[in-house]
Amino acid sequence: MTEVNVKWEPGKKFCCTGEGNGKEIVISKDDISATESFLMGLCTCSTINLINILEKMRLDFEDLNVNAEGDITDEGRRYYEKIHMHFEIYGNIPEDKLERALDLAEKNCLIVQTIGPDTEITHSYELK
Repeated sequence: MTEVNVKWEPGKKFCCTGEGNGKEIVISKDDISATESFLMGLCTCSTINLINILEKMRLDFEDLNVNAEGDITDEGRRYYEKIHMHFEIYGNIPEDKLERALDLAEKNCLIVQTIGPDTEITHSYELK
């Protein structure tokens, strides 16, 4: 079982900790919306997977950035109907191996698996 803790410090911030090494992430309620935090979680999950896969494939990269945008339904049950993630990878990686790594990263992202079939998730990339 995975466990996290989110503590609200009234008027200030959320302090988020995981069960791993006790690191704390501090987020101000005025700096981020709930919908943004969802996309950030998706990007973080996918990026952690991608980094692990690239390292296992022994593919060198210098830096990595991901941007996401999503469209939320206007009527009825509110959910993201489309999400697009754009990865910028700085390094000398063969495109076929990068495409495979991105597919695996998305496929193995627990958040992607949890979202469900009503949401279309796509990705693109740039090698720099």
